Amino acid sequence: AGGTVRNSEVSQRFPGRVAVRWLDPTDVAEVLGSCDHGILVREGSLTNRVASPTKFAEYLNAGIPVIISPDLGDQTAEVERERLGIVHREDAVLPILARPTADERERLTAHAARQLTKPAFASQYSRIVQALTARSRCASA
Repeated sequence: AGGTVRNSEVSQRFPGRVAVRWLDPTDVAEVLGSCDHGILVREGSLTNRVASPTKFAEYLNAGIPVIISPDLGDQTAEVERERLGIVHREDAVLPILARPTADERERLTAHAARQLTKPAFASQYSRIVQALTARSRCASA
């Protein structure tokens, strides 16, 4: 098993191709829009097996494919099922990564809008709140 790889090591290995930055949250979407792929690699811990990283939605919303590690919440299966990027297994060689086409970016952005935004689930959320409110009224009556 390999050791922990630091972001700085990846950016040194691929100068001019990998950027590691801290951004103001208001700048994230614009910067990601200029990227070709998003990297979401985590160690295989229990915490990561049940995680739901915000970065996953940010990458897809920006229209960039995700390079993700195995067993990262539900996202790994979603990447495989919906062709949202690459599941990178330890010690595997990454294929040559092509820039996503405009159509691919549009498909990924549309997936994020359908599956990973609050408006996509507004009606379900509203029904849950209404059911809880009705139940609360019954309990206090």
